[in-house]
Amino acid sequence: MTQRREDLEFLHHLEKTDLLDLVRRLKEKKGVSARELKDLSSVHDKISLPLEIFAGECSPLEAVVVYLKEHRWLPYHKIAVLLQRDDRTIWSTYDHVRRKKKRLPFDCAKNVSGIRIPLDLFRKRRLSIFETLVSYLRKRHGLHFREIADLLHRDQRTIWTIDYRSRQKGGRKR
Repeated sequence: MTQRREDLEFLHHLEKTDLLDLVRRLKEKKGVSARELKDLSSVHDKISLPLEIFAGECSPLEAVVVYLKEHRWLPYHKIAVLLQRDDRTIWSTYDHVRRKKKRLPFDCAKNVSGIRIPLDLFRKRRLSIFETLVSYLRKRHGLHFREIADLLHRDQRTIWTIDYRSRQKGGRKR
């Protein structure tokens, strides 16, 4: 079901009249119920990111913005709303990546590790995106510093430092 939802991301580009016509045709010809259509309308509420996008040369925020812009076709404003950030921050982040010609890892869409990161984790602003990511991988998936470092193509000491900072900010001990 998730893959079908991702395939339907192009719908947000259509004009309202085109969408209404499409809905009418789906109801008539395919017997699609109003409930099924409502479920599809909540596509953006359950976005998850493949872990591999964080393994490239982009910063974690850049990786999220580029993935949402280029792979999920979301407009700047929608990205800003989802991340609870200013539209200008999202635009300038994407512009910076474009100017520097940074790329996401080639296999980011394949999700080789099988780990997906819920986008709504990054709505909380108490921790940076990188701190949130490392904390999530440690708590939720029980990964060690070396494993996280290998997955993100970073030094193990960097991962330890990020985890240490997130624990200091959060006041939790390990």
